[in-house]
Amino acid sequence: KANFAYLRVFFIPLILGSLLSTPLVLQAHYRFGLMGINPGASALLTAEFAAREQLAEEIRLEWVSGAGEISPPLRQPSRVRAVWRIQPEGQGVLCLRLHRGEERVDVPLFVAGAGQSIRIGLYRTAADLLLAPRAGVLAKESGFTRIWIDYPFAPVDWLGWLTLSSLFGALMIHWGTGGALSRRWAQLKARAGT
Repeated sequence: KANFAYLRVFFIPLILGSLLSTPLVLQAHYRFGLMGINPGASALLTAEFAAREQLAEEIRLEWVSGAGEISPPLRQPSRVRAVWRIQPEGQGVLCLRLHRGEERVDVPLFVAGAGQSIRIGLYRTAADLLLAPRAGVLAKESGFTRIWIDYPFAPVDWLGWLTLSSLFGALMIHWGTGGALSRRWAQLKARAGT
């Protein structure tokens, strides 16, 4: 009975806290959880197509800003996608352009030292955009459903700092409310007879 009373008191703050912290954690992942590609290192750029027939069309990838090597596309009909291996040379945010027929899509490429939140790709569906809030948006009439680059993961020491700062923020809120939740918990325990 006392556990139910405890859960009842903290259920709404738990739900509100979860709703508020989820975007924060997602944004922190794209800012601190991924690293830009080191110059000279290779990465994969993947483009998913809306229909399998589109894989037969001419597709090509070129540098708009920056330079480096680009492999010929590896077409994967079973997965309705094409994959390129890219090796950037340069610093900051570079740009690649993907051509499919008349369609052109610019894809940003973050190289190590860019010092900003990484946009992993471009997506067309709302579900993909909810899971990747930093992603760019593809036009509805685009022949691509998703275009993304596989970035390396950063060390997870940022997660420790995020956790500590979250705990500090929670303590500040607790002290700012004068410990009202603790007093309410004590009242519920007294009523339950424990």
